[in-house]
Amino acid sequence: MAVYNGSEFISRAITSVLNQTEPNFELIIVNDGSSDKTTEIIKKFPDHRIKLYETKNNNGISQARNIGLAHSTGDIIFILDSDDEMLPRRIEKQIEFMQKHDHIQLCGSHVEKNIDGKIVPMHYKNDDGTIKARLLALNGSSFINSSTCMRRRFMEINFLNYPGTRTDEDHALWINFVKCGATFGSCEEFLTRYYRHKKNITTANNQKHHDVLNNKRSLRKEIILTYFPILTATQSYALADLMNPIFRHSRKTINDGLTTIWKCYEEKTSLFGENKNECFNILAKYENAALSALKS
Repeated sequence: MAVYNGSEFISRAITSVLNQTEPNFELIIVNDGSSDKTTEIIKKFPDHRIKLYETKNNNGISQARNIGLAHSTGDIIFILDSDDEMLPRRIEKQIEFMQKHDHIQLCGSHVEKNIDGKIVPMHYKNDDGTIKARLLALNGSSFINSSTCMRRRFMEINFLNYPGTRTDEDHALWINFVKCGATFGSCEEFLTRYYRHKKNITTANNQKHHDVLNNKRSLRKEIILTYFPILTATQSYALADLMNPIFRHSRKTINDGLTTIWKCYEEKTSLFGENKNECFNILAKYENAALSALKS
């Protein structure tokens, strides 16, 4: 669990981990240079399973997560953001799932999304090809980060950690899992509660959220080229821009994006186990929106 100035929510997150039905775990918390009362709150929990590591400066979420990974000793690493919650049987159920499916290296679950107290169920299909294809959308439709767990051994032998990206470090890690031949799965039970709130970077009216959307360009390009290597870099950027919901398009940028989508449809071979039909369904949504924009 990485945290920065999380005093408002950190207690809830810690409590949810300590209340797990599976008692055999270590809770690694990396306090990434917080200036509020985060440390004080963490230290109020006298549980030997909590291991606290602190940095003097705020180095960013990727480095904080990597510090946690470096100190982990368990076979399976569970991710939880400091403003979310594990539901009581999460560790138990996902360990059971990973033991039953020993070919799966990264696993998610169904999620309860809490928006100002309203619970919205989010279902995630247990299908490797679908999960991989949905990475193309870069919108959380593959996994919610706080629901994921992964095999530490797979990360070690493939030298995987969180890339130092400005945003979407979770998706950047997952696409690297794909490139290393990982198989994905999802425990189709509600095991995580994910919160949307004003301080959350993914809140739609948050300026940081708009910055995130603009900063996705390079990662979109990487994912596009991973699944569609027939494209040029210029074409992949044209599609990445078309997929940005706040990009200010001209008729030229729309046409460039459409031409790239039609080129993608020629690539029918699955290179990493991604479901190409699911990829095409994602692209078709942008194609239809672009064609409508040209008509208006």
